[in-house]
Amino acid sequence: MMRAGAACVLFTLTTGEARAHDWYQGLRNPVGELCCGVQDCAPVAQCVVDAREGIVHRGACVPVPGDRLVPLPSPDGRAHLCTRPHPTLGERIVCVILPGSA
Repeated sequence: MMRAGAACVLFTLTTGEARAHDWYQGLRNPVGELCCGVQDCAPVAQCVVDAREGIVHRGACVPVPGDRLVPLPSPDGRAHLCTRPHPTLGERIVCVILPGSA
């Protein structure tokens, strides 16, 4: 009985997490690239760099690239970053979704 209850809680948490991030699906950046899915997108902290809006990426505050800023506010009121692997950079920014950025 205890195992079934634990499995139910785990299933609820994982499916709830997936549903919470379904909104990434189908989003595109201004140059037309698909942002990605759950595995490539995550909430990030916001910051200010050189009087510009920024996000924390790899432990540093980087300016939000205009051609990567999705013109749609995040539904949870947080900043989100979507990245993809890159052969020389390690990873590259594909999309940034900001709260109230529409």
